[in-house]
Amino acid sequence: MSILVWSKGEKMKKHKIAISLIAISLMLILSVSYSFAQGRKNEALPKIGETIRKLDKAIGWMKSPEGQWIHRQNRIPAYLSLEHKILLDYKEFGAGIDNFDFIELRSIDIEGQEYYMLIKVTRAGYYKYSSIHEGWTPKVHYYYFVFQKNEIDNIIIEKNTPKLIEIDVKSSGDIAVFGELSEKEMKQKISYNIKRMISRKFIPEIKLFLNLFCYDKNNVIRFLILSVERCPITNYNSYNSIAARYLNSVPNGKESLIQPDVFNKFYYECPLQDFKKLIPLVAE
Repeated sequence: MSILVWSKGEKMKKHKIAISLIAISLMLILSVSYSFAQGRKNEALPKIGETIRKLDKAIGWMKSPEGQWIHRQNRIPAYLSLEHKILLDYKEFGAGIDNFDFIELRSIDIEGQEYYMLIKVTRAGYYKYSSIHEGWTPKVHYYYFVFQKNEIDNIIIEKNTPKLIEIDVKSSGDIAVFGELSEKEMKQKISYNIKRMISRKFIPEIKLFLNLFCYDKNNVIRFLILSVERCPITNYNSYNSIAARYLNSVPNGKESLIQPDVFNKFYYECPLQDFKKLIPLVAE
């Protein structure tokens, strides 16, 4: 039987090798950790600017089935017979065909390019127990539309003649909440939504429509603002940014929203100068 006996020099050599291996292992671990840490970088979110233009007052008009005009502040009343007019301000009918708290224009920077963003805030709601119409729950909707700045730079309309302005939308969405959002909350939620949308491979075709009629006699403008989303697969049009839950209740159907004769049935109206505070158009 043989017994190996390490000399003092050999022991020291082995000890140095072990220390070197440990040091190399630690360096590799630290290097990998540092590489991963360096790779963690948040992508830039869209930057939403302050309000540039704003409209917060308009009268909404609706011609009843009996041919009588009814109006409300910042709301186009529901299409109801006069015998049911007591319901005009009640729960789901209180949203009308459409309503808004305000409509505003802001600038927004997306990946280094500047756009305009139109925001329309509306109020709607739903019944928690829809079968028995109980538990009415109000909601606030923040609709937004992002588009190229030159889309509204040179809008010219002829007085006393309806005109439909069609705007290509880069990104749009609806932030639905149970209470009002602060300025910071609104910006944050919209920024996150836009970031998610532009990262998708499939983006639907969305148009923003301004249906306008400048009435020369009283120097007022009648208008509707809405969007239409078209699915290229089914060719189906979805009408959005309208507050009414039941769009089928719109006189002559929802397609009438972008027709010139809509101004014989319902619309918003405000002084032309007030509308120019939102959209810088020229009326000739």
